[in-house]
Amino acid sequence: MHFQLDRFQPGDMVTGKIIALEDTCVFVDFGTDRSIRIPLSELSMNEIQNPEDALTLNEVREFLVVGNYDGKRDIFFSHCSPKTLQGSDRLYERAYELASFQCGHFISKENFILHTKIIGVGAGGVSARLQWFASSQEHPPTISFSIRQLEIKKAWERLRQLQAHDVISRSA
Repeated sequence: MHFQLDRFQPGDMVTGKIIALEDTCVFVDFGTDRSIRIPLSELSMNEIQNPEDALTLNEVREFLVVGNYDGKRDIFFSHCSPKTLQGSDRLYERAYELASFQCGHFISKENFILHTKIIGVGAGGVSARLQWFASSQEHPPTISFSIRQLEIKKAWERLRQLQAHDVISRSA
């Protein structure tokens, strides 16, 4: 099940409590007005046959918030001044122009959704990732929740750490 992008931001990690286990899904309480259904395919990066292979009733778990964005809707800015990111419409306007250019037509500002994530801060300035979405009747912005995507993200982070420390992995 997908939910509108008003409370949760794609890329955020949120905590939820498993309140029901069914054959093909679980229901999770995220503190919203209703429980959220998470399908079996999003419960683990391992292949599982039923929810009990990955979770237990009343367990509290972290989930990654996943938006219906595609990688083509990311804009990266590096070496921005903090002033550019805060209290300025210049970054928003530039992202809006680039998004309209990528679409091949102007997007109505009412239908333009932009989420900014700070990637890093250094001597050269701030690097930011902007995810944008052009909302429409046929294609509303939605989110879903995934343990699988969170596990994949953590696995890649761990591999990057091992690589940074020049750790060599051998198979026996």
